[in-house]
Amino acid sequence: MILVSRAFADQYAEQLVAAAPGVGLVRVCPEGIDGALASVRASFMAVDLFPDHWQPFEEALLDSPNLEWLQSPGSGMDLPLFQRLHERGIVLTNAPDAAGPAIAQTAIMFMLMLSRRAPRFAADQRARHWDTKRHSFEDLTGARLTVLGMGGIGSEIARLATELGMRVVGVRRKRRGDEPCETWESERLAEALERADWLAVALPLREESIRILDRRALERLPAGARIINVGRGELIDEAAMIEALQAGHLAGAGLDVFESEPLPAESPLWEMPNVIITPHCAGATPSAGPRAARVFLDNLARWHRGEPLLNRVVPPTLEVPERLDNLAGK
Repeated sequence: MILVSRAFADQYAEQLVAAAPGVGLVRVCPEGIDGALASVRASFMAVDLFPDHWQPFEEALLDSPNLEWLQSPGSGMDLPLFQRLHERGIVLTNAPDAAGPAIAQTAIMFMLMLSRRAPRFAADQRARHWDTKRHSFEDLTGARLTVLGMGGIGSEIARLATELGMRVVGVRRKRRGDEPCETWESERLAEALERADWLAVALPLREESIRILDRRALERLPAGARIINVGRGELIDEAAMIEALQAGHLAGAGLDVFESEPLPAESPLWEMPNVIITPHCAGATPSAGPRAARVFLDNLARWHRGEPLLNRVVPPTLEVPERLDNLAGK
């Protein structure tokens, strides 16, 4: 049996039968669980579960004693749930490219909005104020961008930025040679920060990457640099970033992720005119769900035939605050 949401089961009924003939379904429904959890051996965390049906789905996973495999719809695997399942010996797979294009486009949106001072114009629009003084924008063409993390998301950010004429350097643990831009290994992170007019953060969260951008790292950025974070909030020392923004060392930030989510109402970030905030939704486009579904259906067919699964991952062991990630977006 496969544990899925009722909405997913209804939408992909024919594809499920084609991928795994004869395999039954246990459905997570608004009114409860339809089926016996003891029979569940595999599961797909469809994006329609978020946010309203997440809790009963999570409880159903934990109450499925014979679960063997869980497919995630996103790339991030840092939820405590994944750690708990891994400790039970359950195989975990992800869909690293499902939301990648949308997240990369969000990062570019942040850069365009900040370079064109969109928050200021939005405030003027709300106030019905026509500012007649001369305006001056910044060119992205020729600007120096450092991309921290060169997986699918970071590589797409680098590719799009290169198309805009930016001078891009990527940073990753081990250079592969197929990156769309000049790429340095992590030993040169300090140097990469020192040359950045813009810093795009697209790292996965691991024990060694928590607060990789601490106060000292942020001080290495040139005065007037801007930060874009579409990775995880815990990658940056948020208090140090706020201080750098308040002091003017950082000229702005585009942030989709935060150390604590939802972002607390008392956070100074809400009031900063040079900060753009989105609620951890960078990848939430209509195409992300179907792409993740295709990955699952491919793996389901492999699982049914007894073949190796694609995109097997081991979740990191982390000590970070528990939060509900929008996995459709990440």
